[in-house]
This record gives sequence, C-alpha cells and structure tokens, in this order.
Amino acid sequence: MSRDLAIRLREGTQQSHTLAENTIFMQCLFKGIVENQPFRLMIVNLYFVYIALEQELERYQEHPVVGMIWFPELHRREHLSKDLAFYYGKNWREEIVSSSSTNQYVAHIHELADTMPELLVAHAYVRYMGELSMGSSLRTIVRNVIDLPTDKGTALYEFDSLPTTQAKKFLRRNIVTL
Repeated sequence: MSRDLAIRLREGTQQSHTLAENTIFMQCLFKGIVENQPFRLMIVNLYFVYIALEQELERYQEHPVVGMIWFPELHRREHLSKDLAFYYGKNWREEIVSSSSTNQYVAHIHELADTMPELLVAHAYVRYMGELSMGSSLRTIVRNVIDLPTDKGTALYEFDSLPTTQAKKFLRRNIVTL
C-alpha cells in the first residue's frame, strides 16, 4: 500500500480516533474503571459492527482499494462470538440486541459498501488500529478489574495468528504504512 494512503488515513481518521478515545466510557476504561454490564454491551455492539464490516470487506476483497486492507487474520467476529458465549451463555444469539446507534452505523457500513466501497478502508483502519494498538493494554485492564479468567471474556483483544510481539510489527508493516 502507498505511504500516501497511510498518511491520508491517519490524518483523515484522527478526529474520529480522538472522539472515540474521549468518550466517557473509553476514558473510564483506560483508567481501569470497568463494569461488567457496560463492557458486555460494548462487546454486543462491536459484534454487530464487525459482522457488517467484515462481510463487506470480504465482498470487496478483490477491489483495488479495499483489497489492500483485506487481512482475515484481523477479523474479530469469531473472537467476539467467544466473548458473547462467555458473557451470555450458549444461547447468546437469542439474548443479544444491538443498540439503535449501532444499527445506524451498520446500515451506514452497508450503504458505503453499495455506493463507495473504498470508504470502508477508513472504517477498517479505525477499528483494527484500535484493537491492535490498544488491545493488549485494554485486555489486561478488563481482566484485572472485572476479575476474569485469563482465557475468557477478552477474545476481542486477542489475535491468535499475531502474538502480541508480532502485532505491532504487523501494524507497522501492513496498516500504518499502507
């Protein structure tokens, strides 16, 4: 990927990153103020977002622009499913409902895919950058504060094919230097 695209993505998504990082929920999370119920709801809503995003990325994996960020090893749907099974039990699919804001965002992702699929790159960049760059720290915070077992409830932040030491290398090589 071109260095110019990486710079444009970084600059173009900076405001979104800043807004996301400065929500009350995220500020509390970074400070180690985590409650089980709000965290579970975040996992529910991210599940629906990642289903939509990954569905559309897969649909356009051969697209000249979208294909540049097609990295199945980053996909979160399966990991989020594990988290949801932990938090909601084996019938979690019947238990979860996305928020109206999430539904709007999911509809927006599908609309972009149908009209301007290249704009999916920015959405993927923001989501995967966040999970890769902050995931190990957030995983540790959540596990400690909610007192989770080491292998349950934080699969969102785990990249099986990219151990923590390799995640930053992957990030620099494939995402940051798009």
